[in-house]
Amino acid sequence: TTTTTTTRPTTTTTTTTTPSPLACLEDRQLRDYSFVIFHDLAARADIASVLADLDIATYFIPDDRAFGELPFGMLSFLRAESNRAYLRSILLYHIANGAFPSLTNGQTLTTVSFLLLEITVADRKTFVQHKTVEAGPVVASNAVCYVVDEVLFPPSAPTTKAPTTTRAPVTTRRTTTTTTTT
Repeated sequence: TTTTTTTRPTTTTTTTTTPSPLACLEDRQLRDYSFVIFHDLAARADIASVLADLDIATYFIPDDRAFGELPFGMLSFLRAESNRAYLRSILLYHIANGAFPSLTNGQTLTTVSFLLLEITVADRKTFVQHKTVEAGPVVASNAVCYVVDEVLFPPSAPTTKAPTTTRAPVTTRRTTTTTTTT
């Protein structure tokens, strides 16, 4: 009796996924902060392709409270489809090339948009572009995240206030001067 066994070649496919750079925002250290607005704006600005191309980066992320403190109408302005390029430039200004788990006074970081961020350390507080770093660093395999108390606007941004379509009423005060001579 002869037995013939035929084996088929098998192919094993291994898929490696790189963790999202913004996964560091889910860290327990940042549980007191909310980043819903940042995630929404990042999706609107379509910065995922830029983030995917980075090996490692440092993020200075404003939380929802920081976005809530923008001038009236600014958040709506940033969300408008017609302002997508402007929004993208603002968000990319929050991302520096490389890992910086330690920030020092006088340090200068280059953003992914090739602009500079100046770090200041004074009175045990750290500032980026004169905005307070509230939390961090949270270090992940491909990112370092900090929370900042205000939205950073690049120097090339034309304004930090949303343009208004209507003007506020102007009130004038009429002053009467009486001169008496004796």
